Formats: sequence, C-alpha cells, structure tokens
Amino acid sequence: MQHLFNRFRDAAIRFGLTISLKKTEVLLQPVDRLTSIPPVVMAGETALPVHFCYLGSMLLSDANVDEDISSRIAIASYSFGRLAS
Repeated sequence: MQHLFNRFRDAAIRFGLTISLKKTEVLLQPVDRLTSIPPVVMAGETALPVHFCYLGSMLLSDANVDEDISSRIAIASYSFGRLAS
C-alpha cells in the first residue's frame, strides 16, 4: 500500500498537483478482522488515518454503525449548540 501511495504522490507532483492530507484516508477491508493488522501509510512524515468517511457516513470493514451514529450525534450536537448561542 505504501508503494502504491508513493507512486500516486510522485505522479501528482509531476503534474503539479498536491495531495490534501486533511482529506486523504485509508480504507481497510480485511478478510479476517481478528488477525488483521491496520496498515501504516505515510505521506511524508504524516501517517494517514485508517478510517473512511464517505458522504458523512463512517465506513467500517465490519459493517458496524456505532461509530457512524456517534459521529452524527456529535455533529448534530455541535450544530444545535451553535444555533442556541
């Protein structure tokens, strides 16, 4: 994975493009969740986060929605707090 990311980054640089490290995430799809080790993909000195948010939903390899629901509740609470003030 690191090799593919490095090639992608090098190609982007050749075309004068930059990769947004704020928006770049790693999606892990393991065959066996119990024995899988999350990959460490580095973008220079920065490790990319191993989670994936798509259209506001957290996509997880085990189809568990607990993290997605918690994320949505936090966003709604923040928005409601801003309306109250």
